[in-house]
Amino acid sequence: MAAEADRHLVRRAQSELHNGKLADKAPKSAAGVRPVAFPAELVPELAHHLEHFAGAGQDGHLFKGPRGGLLRRSNFRDDWTAARAAAGVSDDVHFHDLRHTGNTLASSAGASTRELMTRWATAPPGPH
Repeated sequence: MAAEADRHLVRRAQSELHNGKLADKAPKSAAGVRPVAFPAELVPELAHHLEHFAGAGQDGHLFKGPRGGLLRRSNFRDDWTAARAAAGVSDDVHFHDLRHTGNTLASSAGASTRELMTRWATAPPGPH
């Protein structure tokens, strides 16, 4: 992740392949390489996370596994389940639902269609 003030650039994604191997790859589309904006109130928390919990350097992963290696879906699922329970959130809420909630809140706060499309990593309509 490349940092710029209250924005971070998503340049790649990690996938867990059917054979169990982990691989870094480009996002599914060119629109997937995008800046992700954070409210100013979260920037200190994000900076703390990047310094203490994320992989080192510009190519470091945002989340690491329990022993410092790459994070597997099963490790993350366990952490998500524990965090959801600690917060009193229903088992029906999935991690990906947070993306929908964030974009709904951004829309309610007045984000433009273009800003929402960038957040969703959706390419604009028309020829590409």
